[in-house]
Amino acid sequence: MAYYTLGQAAKATGKTKTTISNAIKKGRISAEKNDSGHYQIEASELHRVFDPIQTKQSIDRQKMTVVDPSLDPESLLDNRVIQQLLKAKDKEIELKEDLINQVKSERDKIYGLITNQSEQASREVESLRARIEQAEAEKDRMKKAAQQWKERAEAEQSKPWYKKLFG
Repeated sequence: MAYYTLGQAAKATGKTKTTISNAIKKGRISAEKNDSGHYQIEASELHRVFDPIQTKQSIDRQKMTVVDPSLDPESLLDNRVIQQLLKAKDKEIELKEDLINQVKSERDKIYGLITNQSEQASREVESLRARIEQAEAEKDRMKKAAQQWKERAEAEQSKPWYKKLFG
C-alpha cells in the first residue's frame, strides 16, 4: 500500500496541508501517526475524499477525448445515455403539448357553448320583451274599448225611454 505524508497528500490533491489536516481531525479521512509523530495517509483513503490532481498526461488524454470521442468508450456510453434521456424528455414534452392542445380545444368548445347559450338567452329575453310590449298594447287597447263601451252605456242610460225605443 502507498502512503502519503501530509505534504505529499497536499501536492497529490492540490489542497493545502491545513485542509488535509482539518479533514483528518474531523474524521473525514483516516490517518495514522508514525513513530516521529507525522501523519501517514493511505492513498486510497485520501482519494476517497479528495480527487487527485491531474497530471499532464491525463490532461492530454482529456483533450484527445474531447476532440475524438470515439477513442473513449465511456464517453460513447455517456452520449448514448444522454441521447436516450433527451429522447425521453422530447416524448414527455410532446405528450405535454398534446395535453395542452387538448385542454385548449375543450376550452374553446366550452366557450362556444357558453357564447351560443348566451346569445340564445339574449334572443329569448328580446322575444319576451316584445311579447310584453304587445300584451301591454293589447291591454291599453282593451282599456280604451272598455272605456268607450262604458261611456256609450252611460250615454244610453241617460237618454229618455222614448229615445231609447225609437232612437
